[in-house]
Amino acid sequence: MSDQGTIFGASGRTDDDATLAELEVDYTPVGAAVQLVMALRQSMRPTTTIRRALCPAAGSGVFVRALRALYPGIVVDANDARQSEYDNLVSAVSGTGGDASFGDFERWITYPPKGRKYDLVIDNPPFKWFKNGIWEAIFGSGMVRKRGLIAFLG
Repeated sequence: MSDQGTIFGASGRTDDDATLAELEVDYTPVGAAVQLVMALRQSMRPTTTIRRALCPAAGSGVFVRALRALYPGIVVDANDARQSEYDNLVSAVSGTGGDASFGDFERWITYPPKGRKYDLVIDNPPFKWFKNGIWEAIFGSGMVRKRGLIAFLG
């Protein structure tokens, strides 16, 4: 979907169809990302605070942008396997105090940035992550705070 990144910057497909299919890339529409963030916020206890979030398969950063719109001041780190999303992802995290990184997230889980703890891990990850149960590795890595949330759209 070439017009999906209309919150806080541009986006669009950065790779050919074969690359997108091989990496199980499926661009999330802005509306779906915003609705998921809104539904999470409505379902949380009023005392739950989301200060730092991670988007581990961020693509062009649609979930980063949705979080920025609904949680002003949130710090968001974002990762994607495709360096082709560099401009989009850097634009998405700009102004959040978070970082954009690129590479294999499954390796990143093994060696997470020291001291980073997340209140929320949210994304529309590759389908293989559901088969592999990657959320268990994320919790096991210690990067999610106690009472933290993982929300994957799939």
